[in-house]
Amino acid sequence: MPPANGPAKGHVERGFGSINTEFCQWLPGFTGSRVGERGSRLEQERLWTVSELQALWEEFLVHWHHRPHEGLRHP
Repeated sequence: MPPANGPAKGHVERGFGSINTEFCQWLPGFTGSRVGERGSRLEQERLWTVSELQALWEEFLVHWHHRPHEGLRHP
């Protein structure tokens, strides 16, 4: 696959989109990709330590991998 070609790697881009919408948007300090997605008081929110973020990420991964996947169900 050619580098820097998002359409050629839809499965990867879909994964990044899911992480942004289901994980990153709930973190303090998240600014989003558009001004309308940004919080109103980012400067006043406490940022998390790396170990706190890692624990939350690991919990998210367990949830994400055990959720029902519509595409994987037998008709």
